[in-house]
Amino acid sequence: MARPLPVLALLAATALPWRLGAQAFEGTLRMRTVTIDATPLLEQYGNDPERLIAAPWERILAVARDAGAQVEDDTTLYHIKGSRLRMSGGGMTDSSYMVTDHQTGTMMIVQPEQRSYMEWTRADMQQMMEEMRAMAPDSGETGPAELEPLGTTRDVRGRRCAEYKLADEQSITIACVTRDLAALATLFQKLGETMMDPTGEEGRNQLTELTRHGFPLLVRELTTEGDEQTRSAVYEINELVSMDRGAL
Repeated sequence: MARPLPVLALLAATALPWRLGAQAFEGTLRMRTVTIDATPLLEQYGNDPERLIAAPWERILAVARDAGAQVEDDTTLYHIKGSRLRMSGGGMTDSSYMVTDHQTGTMMIVQPEQRSYMEWTRADMQQMMEEMRAMAPDSGETGPAELEPLGTTRDVRGRRCAEYKLADEQSITIACVTRDLAALATLFQKLGETMMDPTGEEGRNQLTELTRHGFPLLVRELTTEGDEQTRSAVYEINELVSMDRGAL
């Protein structure tokens, strides 16, 4: 069950009681990302993705483990200072880490064991996006669907948050968002605008859409492929389990 680098892992959950307000954040976030092969669970929910994602995710995780379904449980660390973010763990291998800087528009992957690194500028990323568009000019992609406020709230590790839903033909995402953590929301919104959409032509992506409403404390995404007879499903849960503020 291959996974890309945890982009959605940037959308995190927090358990600590203080307010950041508009202050800049400097410190470390610890993110948990659980990825479940939910294919064998779909039948239990009538092959209805809406019913599956509506169930408590902790119950889905327990059922998946009892059924012997493939489960990956990863931890990712984010060290944040100013406009720079360093990510290690999660989808990264061995001692590798990634550094992004939304102010300079650069992204670097460092591989200490190989004594090598790769760096991309905003221009590099713009060129890659243009090449991708040229290979699939009629893809019909128009950016993410509009976020739908569900009108429900829940507690996530002691914080109250409002739930939003984003859905298309293949995926359903439910994020519980708080406005208490304005500094982190702004940081990740800038990251999404700079690193995921360097041209400004796409206008929106999932990361920037979510962070415009606040900072997600919990994000659940169910992705399905195929018809009812051949359908497969992957369920990913992203949760920020700790946040340590301090000079780096």
